[in-house]
Amino acid sequence: DPVLAALSAQEENQEQLLQKRNVVGVGTGYRIKNGKMTREVCVQVVVDRKLPLGSLAAADVVPEGLAGPGRTTIGTDVRC
Repeated sequence: DPVLAALSAQEENQEQLLQKRNVVGVGTGYRIKNGKMTREVCVQVVVDRKLPLGSLAAADVVPEGLAGPGRTTIGTDVRC
């Protein structure tokens, strides 16, 4: 179940994600792409404001994917 896999990835990574600069929340939901909701379930990372990658330390960059149950990778979606 994709929702349970995303919830598991969120739970396993939430504390680490909340330590990153500018991250104010973490949740599970559908990815938003080009302003439209997709059917892809992901871990949503909420930031105070989006910053250019070049202005962030490597440790503060939100990864594009997180380890999920088994050998799955769950995508992330950064939003304000």
